[in-house]
Amino acid sequence: MTRGTIVSYDTDGETGYIKPDEDDDKIPFDRKSLVDFPRGEDPQAGDRVSFMIEGGMAGLWATHVRRLV
Repeated sequence: MTRGTIVSYDTDGETGYIKPDEDDDKIPFDRKSLVDFPRGEDPQAGDRVSFMIEGGMAGLWATHVRRLV
């Protein structure tokens, strides 16, 4: 699992970006990718998370996004 920090999250579009610890690129994610976030609780900029990176023709995106405690 990769670790990083959420840099932004748009509550209207339910999408955001994560900056991995070892890279300067920002990886997009969406609400469906969140794991163990309580219902109704949105991720916040600055939240530390672990996640997996998947890719395809549309580019890279984060999946299995879990808040680190």
